[in-house]
Amino acid sequence: MENIIRYELTNYIGHAIIHLRIKMNYTQEDLAGYTGKNEKYIGRIERGEVRNITVDTLTDISFGLKITPSKLVALAEELERNAKTNMKE
Repeated sequence: MENIIRYELTNYIGHAIIHLRIKMNYTQEDLAGYTGKNEKYIGRIERGEVRNITVDTLTDISFGLKITPSKLVALAEELERNAKTNMKE
């Protein structure tokens, strides 16, 4: 059960990053430049392929998106709630 929850959270964090990145008109390359992370790594995070995102990475990406890490996680949780609500309808 814990692995399923972690998997879902990493997926929704990826969705939140995509949402914010597009809203700011950033490419993956732009975000990689702002965070010091590799463009391909950013893509893997967005697709939910990275299961153990470190706090440092989450912080770097958040700051690259000009938000706090807690706001990024809150957006991910909101996206998750909305998805689950839509599945019930």
